[in-house]
Amino acid sequence: MKSWKSWQKIAFGIGIGLFVIFGLPFVIRGARAAWSYAFAPTAGGQQDQLGYQPTDQQPYSVNPTEENPVGTNVPPGPVRITVTNGNENNLINYGTYESKYDKYNNRWNICLDQDYLVGTADKNLADIKREGGTLTFIMPANGWINNSAGTYLMVGNNYWTFGNYAEGSDAFNPTYIIPAGTPVTVNYQANNPSAGFALVFDN
Repeated sequence: MKSWKSWQKIAFGIGIGLFVIFGLPFVIRGARAAWSYAFAPTAGGQQDQLGYQPTDQQPYSVNPTEENPVGTNVPPGPVRITVTNGNENNLINYGTYESKYDKYNNRWNICLDQDYLVGTADKNLADIKREGGTLTFIMPANGWINNSAGTYLMVGNNYWTFGNYAEGSDAFNPTYIIPAGTPVTVNYQANNPSAGFALVFDN
């Protein structure tokens, strides 16, 4: 057999080089695709192993259905307070307020504003901030009060320090829970832009 001539060796080397540069990547990609197809997980296989389950529910929702809106199955459920000045001879109706379910902290709450108001009221929060006044209500369920300013805050027969008991590092401390049925009274001075309170209920 005749030995290769120099130009044949050079041409062969160039051919090998071109194959390595241009052809080999396509061969590798094809092999990978065939391997992936042959060993691809069946529907639900790898997803189940990773714990992934597709869902149409929004985050933080609690068993929502058309008949059972988010949160209504979470204790204590929708509750109401009726706020007055407690003076039978000159009764001021500050309104009846119904709790809403906060899906982000998974608790019911009531804020003294129009969004929670059910029906009508003689005076609203704007009046309270401008005129001041004494607000009295009965705690409808176990919970905490956020009230940062005023003249005084009474829970039952005890004066309490102003504070946001459902916020911060000490939030929902059992020491400061107000039991259902406890009368609460808050007095606000006139021209108090911080007048108003919020209740957050225990589940």
